[in-house]
Amino acid sequence: MKQLFVVIITASVLLTACGGKERSLRSSVMHAKVDSLVGVKMQDINAQLMEDLDHRISIEVKAKADSIVAARAHPMDTTKRAMPTPMPRPLPLIRH
Repeated sequence: MKQLFVVIITASVLLTACGGKERSLRSSVMHAKVDSLVGVKMQDINAQLMEDLDHRISIEVKAKADSIVAARAHPMDTTKRAMPTPMPRPLPLIRH
């Protein structure tokens, strides 16, 4: 009877120990699959972002180049700067 009890305890310990390894193996396999899917999707997203960036840069460079050319064609006279208006003096305090 005592040997049967030891066998049951040992079997239950072995079964629970093996069950934990299967779960961790399943989660590690799951993480590997998720990482591979995310890696592929991130590559696609980065490629799309680079295409959008190239398109946007070409548009913005044209606008900047036009403004630089216009600024060089018609330089501003920096010697005639408008003087800032001075702050009004505060009113004196009237003491009673």
